[in-house]
Amino acid sequence: MGDHDPAVAADQRLATSLPHLGIYVDNGEFQYGQRTSPPTPSTLTKFDDEPDVQRLFDNGAIRVYDLRDMPCGPSK
Repeated sequence: MGDHDPAVAADQRLATSLPHLGIYVDNGEFQYGQRTSPPTPSTLTKFDDEPDVQRLFDNGAIRVYDLRDMPCGPSK
């Protein structure tokens, strides 16, 4: 994949607890400071059954998905 190809990484371990620092990745992220429960496991695996998404990496805890072929993705 190139530098600008859309991909997303999902770490299944995020579904086991809230972030220790109040954020998962960066200040200003979605729902910053408002979380009362971790994301559901199904939220982190929602791309598994998408026919236009390829799983590039899977070590059991972390999955990386290639989103460039999704119909709503950027034009080629």
